[in-house]
Amino acid sequence: MASTAQTTKHKVASPKEVRAAVVKMPETFLRCRDLGHTWLQYRVKRIRGGFERSLFCRSCKTNKHMFISPKGEILASNYVYNDGYQIQGMGRIQAEGKSVLRLESLDRVLAEGEFDLGDPNEIEEEV
Repeated sequence: MASTAQTTKHKVASPKEVRAAVVKMPETFLRCRDLGHTWLQYRVKRIRGGFERSLFCRSCKTNKHMFISPKGEILASNYVYNDGYQIQGMGRIQAEGKSVLRLESLDRVLAEGEFDLGDPNEIEEEV
């Protein structure tokens, strides 16, 4: 008897859809979608069956909650986004869409003038 694997098809956002959405997106959301979140761990607690870790993005204010097994395996995680971070009905942003998003991010930085913080070893992080 042959097994049939079920695959879920997800809608994929076209580059045109991404371009239309990102021009209206706040800088903080665009930065996180381009470079990734800047997580700050603010809570870790033992729970039955492992650990719960809570993270907060310093830039876009997203919250992430992770449930981790006693062996350190991530069992589940979920995100709580601020209004406007997710683009309803557009679909997943994949390679071509990410390129559009990345170019918008770079264009916005350069619109402010050339950007160079110098030697990364000498940059002080705000705490």
